Amino acid sequence: MNQIPFLRTQPGHRLQCCLVLLALLVCPKSIQAAPFPTEQSEAIIKRAIVRASSCIVKIETIGGLELVDGQLANTGPTTGVIVSDDGYIITSSFNFAANPSSILVTLPETNKRLPAEVIARDHLKNLTLLKVAAQDLTPAKAVDQKKIQVGQWAIALGRTYSSPLPNVSLGLISALGRIDGKALQTDAKVSPANYGGPLVDIHGDIMGILVPLSPSGKGLTEGVNWYDSGIGFAIPLQDIFDSLDELKKGKDLKAGLMGVSFGTTPPFLAKPVVQEIRPNSPAAEAGLKTKDRVISLEGESVKTVANVKQKLGRKYAGETVSLSVKRGEQIQKLSVTLTDKLEPFKHGWLGILGQRILSGESSGIVIRYVFPNSPAEKAGLKKQDRITNVNDLKIATYDQLRDIIFLKQPGSEFELTIFREDQKQNKKIRAGAVPDAIVEQLPLPFLAHQDKKEAGKVLKTGELVKTLSEHQQKYRLYVPEDYRHQAVYGLAFWLSATGEPIPKKELAQWKRICRTRGMILVMPISEKLEAWSSDDVSWLQDCIKEVEQSYQIDSRMTCLITSGKDTSFPWLFVFENRETFEGLFSMGIPRRFRAPFNEPGYRLQILISASGKDQQKIAEKLQKYLQREGYPVASRVKKESLSVEDFDAIGRWLDSTGGI
Repeated sequence: MNQIPFLRTQPGHRLQCCLVLLALLVCPKSIQAAPFPTEQSEAIIKRAIVRASSCIVKIETIGGLELVDGQLANTGPTTGVIVSDDGYIITSSFNFAANPSSILVTLPETNKRLPAEVIARDHLKNLTLLKVAAQDLTPAKAVDQKKIQVGQWAIALGRTYSSPLPNVSLGLISALGRIDGKALQTDAKVSPANYGGPLVDIHGDIMGILVPLSPSGKGLTEGVNWYDSGIGFAIPLQDIFDSLDELKKGKDLKAGLMGVSFGTTPPFLAKPVVQEIRPNSPAAEAGLKTKDRVISLEGESVKTVANVKQKLGRKYAGETVSLSVKRGEQIQKLSVTLTDKLEPFKHGWLGILGQRILSGESSGIVIRYVFPNSPAEKAGLKKQDRITNVNDLKIATYDQLRDIIFLKQPGSEFELTIFREDQKQNKKIRAGAVPDAIVEQLPLPFLAHQDKKEAGKVLKTGELVKTLSEHQQKYRLYVPEDYRHQAVYGLAFWLSATGEPIPKKELAQWKRICRTRGMILVMPISEKLEAWSSDDVSWLQDCIKEVEQSYQIDSRMTCLITSGKDTSFPWLFVFENRETFEGLFSMGIPRRFRAPFNEPGYRLQILISASGKDQQKIAEKLQKYLQREGYPVASRVKKESLSVEDFDAIGRWLDSTGGI
């Protein structure tokens, strides 16, 4: 491996930059590093750092919250970039998530320390504009975004230490247009130390501003768990300059929303056919209709949902976009003015449970249970009916039926084709709302006897301890001793707020619920009994994936169970992984929680159990808040410990999360 010579930044500090040839060899041929002359590398890097350093400031905050979204708030110094000579500075909003009482900025070259005020925030790109009382500053020079290419060298800079030169990390531009078209991606190390700092090219010009971002999240702390992982993001500075005048006016900028759903198929595969339109949304007002296929946006052709997201992901509320849709054989041209807020989405509900036995057939969905007073019961559906079509769409799997219903809202009308004792019937149904109450009675999902066809199969059951080899982390697992290979199981994921295991007195009851309700219990082990943090996210996700690959798990029947005085992190983990979790049972209240947008297609049911008058009052407020945001939330008063009746009710709730 060829090495770039050491770069001295100050006495006792050296930067060693290595060419990672192996990574380049396994990349596609189109992704190649730009030539980097080895003999002159030290001089080139240092020249770029010196040129860029004149626009990089150090930012310190005083006061504010200790915890943000269940994580310790960033209290150390961080970075900003000067964007105009009269004192305007752009930085990452993560640096102010704790709402500090004071902000201090240290200017480059003079080391003058000045108070700063927040002028405006860009919520779409996780940026904040600051202002200090200073003149004749050196603003950043933006690289032409069209000239930024995958494989070119990138230098991530931050000003958090006492060194006269910034702290440095060298890498490559690894992708363009990430996070719905908003960001550049780099493998240079990006962390709270350089959030808000610049990503520069080898000439010292600014390509973008470093921010934490996540494909699945919208909060200020999203993406922080990826720091120093080789996956970092930067908002192109040219894009920031395009909206800078609006920010200078003190106007907060927010993401533009249209109000349509395209389905749950991976965006890069799915055609942009509208499945659902939010009531009173910009899409509804513009005249979009279900089954419209978007064929162009802003005059450019789009072929997948990912293409649409790339175009809309960079738009702000208030902007108007033009689009063409194909409706039948006609092409319709429409204009949509985006908004920053939509009416909360509520998932439609049919009121059935499907059989959890693999039959090997693909001729429809057999109903195992019809909920009392549900739309299904009112339409005349019965146990053992076989659903084969929704409107004119043939249904082969239970997941397929769920995907369709989860995109519908209460009041939506559709027609089901069913077979009852080989007699075809059509049933018109109006979707209802997911009930908040726990059903009083619910038949068990499996028959008690073992299928003879399964007798020869051997799989470890009972209480097990396993190790994730990639992470060297352990987890406990309980698989019912009568595990059936032809049955489909739910997954209960225990994650207490403080890392503590399930109390021994309760574990026996959880095992009983797993046996009777067809669940597998997964219990990650916190070796030091420490509270979970963003550092654990990756292996917790892999833990679930490993169990799903080893056993027959219904991927839409995974529920997280948590307890503790502050359950902020488990709640955040669930909401950041909406595609994984169908349910959240919380025996504790998060201290700080902001419900994200209720995503069509990803239903999440919540059960809150609280003890004591004070906790119950907070739980009631939390329940009402979540219900206003469109989430189905049930509650159950808890005494000092869970009773057998409590466990039975929880078991019914867990089983019903797999319903449609």
